[in-house]
Parts: sequence; structure tokens; C-alpha cells
Amino acid sequence: MRKYETVFISDPDLPDNTRVELFDKVRNIITSESGLVLYFDEWGNKKLAYEIKKKSRGHYVCITYG
Repeated sequence: MRKYETVFISDPDLPDNTRVELFDKVRNIITSESGLVLYFDEWGNKKLAYEIKKKSRGHYVCITYG
């Protein structure tokens, strides 16, 4: 099985329940395409290299899947 890694950044101001729904959607997309989520690692809020939509921080998540 080939392993893939994706890092994505979500809005740091999202409420926790909305963030959990977003993460569930990402997991469901991977599994619906016959993928297997190996690791789901939340890195937390970190400073961005440059502002995106006037936000200087983002909530980082790293997903490893096959």
C-alpha cells in the first residue's frame, strides 16, 4: 500500500464542534474512495508564514493515509 501525507490548515476561530465535523468529512472522503486513514495528527494553532484572509494563525492537521 502506498502512503500519502496531507497537511491542511483550517480557520483557528472555528468552534470545536464545527472543527470535528470538518475532520469527519475529510476522513469520510478518504474512506469513501477505498482509502485507509493511518494517522490523524492535529498540530494545533500555529503562526502562518503570511496572512490568509486577514488571519495570521491557522489550525494545522497532518493526515497520513493509504
